[in-house]
Amino acid sequence: MRQSLAGRTSALEFTLSSVSLILFIIPAIALYEFRRIDVFILVFYFILVADLLLYTRMIFIKEPGYLPAYKILDYSNNKGIKCFFWFLMFWSLVAGSFLPNTPLMSYLSFSLSYGLSLVFFERILISGPTNKALFFYLLSYLFVVVIYVVFYWSGFGRLLVGAYILMPVLLVNYYKDIGLRFWQAVGLCFPALYYAQLSRYDVISSAEQIFIGSAGHHLIVTKDLFDIKFTVFASGFSQFLDQFSLFFLNWVPRDLWVSKPVGAGLISVDDIYGRTGVSENYSQSLGYIGEQIYLLGDFFVVGVFLVLSLTIFLVKYFIKYSRGYIAPVIIWDVSLISYFWGSMATFGARVWFLLIPALILSRFLMSPAHGK
Repeated sequence: MRQSLAGRTSALEFTLSSVSLILFIIPAIALYEFRRIDVFILVFYFILVADLLLYTRMIFIKEPGYLPAYKILDYSNNKGIKCFFWFLMFWSLVAGSFLPNTPLMSYLSFSLSYGLSLVFFERILISGPTNKALFFYLLSYLFVVVIYVVFYWSGFGRLLVGAYILMPVLLVNYYKDIGLRFWQAVGLCFPALYYAQLSRYDVISSAEQIFIGSAGHHLIVTKDLFDIKFTVFASGFSQFLDQFSLFFLNWVPRDLWVSKPVGAGLISVDDIYGRTGVSENYSQSLGYIGEQIYLLGDFFVVGVFLVLSLTIFLVKYFIKYSRGYIAPVIIWDVSLISYFWGSMATFGARVWFLLIPALILSRFLMSPAHGK
């Protein structure tokens, strides 16, 4: 109710609103309706966590804040910035044709160029494009994402595809109120669930598949972990530290990190359900609470609190390091979708390829007026 009555929404608010609907509220209702599985307590936990995250960020992080509609800086010569931007957009389309045709290389080349393009796009926004130009830029982003999905995408990381579309939209919304509101997240969640499920399994035979599917599977796993009441696995706290390291370093290739831990989403399948009927490479989404129960047992709240505190602390660093650019913060906030659905390892495998290039570029590109 509070979100539905709110006015202009921030990237974090819109992201958390979308997550609450797509990954918690709708799947919880569907699970009870179709299977009589009650996971509404997990919905309550997420709403509580989301509110704490929003209010804590508001108290401890001084973000640049919304800026007036393009009354910032008048860059008389923006031609070079636009050239770099369109080169990156073009490279996002064709990189897969020049690099080795593997899912990793396609994802890596796309993420790097996409993250850089968002910083150049913010610089273009600062110069005050017309509404018609804005629409063209956003349409171009949508076109690039569609081409990537159709020709290069491996089929995994569907939440990240949605994040790619959200990032430029939320970046524009930061500089100009384009009417983005909570009710629009409500309208988008149903087609998002449908196409996410269709993209993975090609055929949808029931409403249950749409509203539960993989979007609700993390709720089932989390409930099972609560019911099993795991204490702490044999490896204890060291296993938590292994997964915590993947929060930062899961992007490092295993060839360079020989002792790199295996993600909890993969090894937990053997411990909780076994591999009967699934492949050796099958990995499950644990959810942000389920992962901590799996790793820390009765002390799962400590793990959840530690990771969420870290997400707040790092934003403060991103704001300072980027010298006023908001694009890295928006990349971080939108990517939190992967953490709440998957795990620390899932988040660490997806965010840094976008974020690190954006942070480095924002450090050296002329800073916006609200930077120093």
